[in-house]
Amino acid sequence: MKLLCKIQSFGKLEEWSRLFAWIGLTCFPYFSLAAAEPRPQLQIINGSDQTMDIWWIKSDAERVSNGSIPPRGQTSITTTLGHRFAVVGRKDQQESIVTSDRLIQAFRFGGVPEFYTQQTDAHGYPIVASEKVNPYALKEAAYLIDMMLAKRPDVRQAMIESGSRLSILAWNEFTTDQPEWQWMAEDPVRGFPGIVARDYWDARARGMGGSQTDPYCSCAEENLLCYAGDPYSTENILIHEFAHNIHLRGMVNVDPSFDTRLKAAYELAMSEGLWKGKYASVNHHEYFAEGVQSWFDNNRENDHDHNHVNTRSELRAYDPRLADLCYEVFGDTQLKYTKPQTRLTDHLADYDPSQAPTFVWPDRLMKAKQEILRQARARDAAANSATSAATAE
Repeated sequence: MKLLCKIQSFGKLEEWSRLFAWIGLTCFPYFSLAAAEPRPQLQIINGSDQTMDIWWIKSDAERVSNGSIPPRGQTSITTTLGHRFAVVGRKDQQESIVTSDRLIQAFRFGGVPEFYTQQTDAHGYPIVASEKVNPYALKEAAYLIDMMLAKRPDVRQAMIESGSRLSILAWNEFTTDQPEWQWMAEDPVRGFPGIVARDYWDARARGMGGSQTDPYCSCAEENLLCYAGDPYSTENILIHEFAHNIHLRGMVNVDPSFDTRLKAAYELAMSEGLWKGKYASVNHHEYFAEGVQSWFDNNRENDHDHNHVNTRSELRAYDPRLADLCYEVFGDTQLKYTKPQTRLTDHLADYDPSQAPTFVWPDRLMKAKQEILRQARARDAAANSATSAATAE
């Protein structure tokens, strides 16, 4: 009866798409999954300088070739949970056995790159950094991760088993310096002619979130410890980027319906004109990560990328569906982000902010930064001018 009344209230043709999205979001979140259960994806990353051969272990007595991976290459295998694979170095015959345990999973042959000389963990979740990074940045990252996942040990474990890892940029390092993203320096970036890929990514990202085909995420020292010159001083980038990884390495493994329901919430929000022209409108990945920042009272506001929403209470009032999804993932966690300088106790007890360096963008990145900003402002202006025109009509 309630559903029938809801259908009868949708009198306008253009509202039918919103109705079907509403049905999918609130009534049948698992319906689409029943039609085609996702197959597990096992990503093998070759972190070595030798070719790797992959063998499916059919039985203790039989192995079947599953191809090879060139040095520094990778491949993805559609498999079955419980299937085992041997990854063997062609030159030294070093062997690793990998079992498919999760729907989305990655394994890196060669372990953690030598670039990272510092390692810690947040109750098992790995955090790494080069020798240039202040050790307190690793401690702060572990603290934030523990607070974000305080009520979700299952999500943390899924992320660990998926191969996820956080790396921290030093204040004078850039994204393509890190081994995981060096390959991006070579690929041209569409829509940014005249800007080399290395400069684009180094100017664009002081953190990466990972994806279903990239297990790794990152953030930057100057933002974690709030150095002078931090270009993202009004927000915490770990919260944003780690939210992507929670979504795409954690929740997709714990609850395969989550991504579908998140997409439905995003599409409803877009049809209702929410987040018009803002970064949360770019796709459902950014929609979630931006929502998570506000869930933890940590977002910028009222600029080309953001509207007025930057707290949990404002998120609940403005986009309750997104707030409900954040509550589902995190629960009523205690974390309400404040800068390290306001809490120089516990893991930060001996940290001295007065000794911190100042972050400065190098000259080589200024052209890329200006073009990235110009395009973001153009996106915002176009979206809001279209809204104004529609209102006038």
